[in-house]
Amino acid sequence: MFTLYIAAINTIAKFHKSQAGATTSEYIIIVALIAIAVITVTTAFGDQLIDMFTEVTTSLDGVQTTPQ
Repeated sequence: MFTLYIAAINTIAKFHKSQAGATTSEYIIIVALIAIAVITVTTAFGDQLIDMFTEVTTSLDGVQTTPQ
């Protein structure tokens, strides 16, 4: 029984020393913040972005592309 307790303590200590879990959590937080920023900007400037892309599309309608 005591050996099992020592093995469990050693396993917990290995996980505590490991930095992989913390790094993964940090990356998840960064990705979530970037996603929130993109959603916020898109919501705030959505109509202006649509107008800009519509203008670019309209100006490119007559442009011919040549195969290379």
